[in-house]
Amino acid sequence: MKYTTLLFDADETLLDFKRAEREAITATLFHFGIVCSEEIISSYSEINDSLWKQLELGLTTKEKLKTERFERLCLRYGFDILATDMASRYINELSKQAYT
Repeated sequence: MKYTTLLFDADETLLDFKRAEREAITATLFHFGIVCSEEIISSYSEINDSLWKQLELGLTTKEKLKTERFERLCLRYGFDILATDMASRYINELSKQAYT
């Protein structure tokens, strides 16, 4: 029997996504001159998780989610950074993470 497709469930199965997310948000904030704290990481995760739940319910889009999580984070902490810049940097940083 020949296989034509092989699927992998990478997040939390093959890769430690929580660690990758933590490292990516820390590096993103560092890039913008912000020292990351447990509080900020926790807030980011809370915001991100709530937006993913909204996406599952059809209340937002993936494109909107990508920047809105940073809009909310910047608003919460008073960061004077464009959410689109943070979102772009975060995706770049996340792509560098590969923890097993």
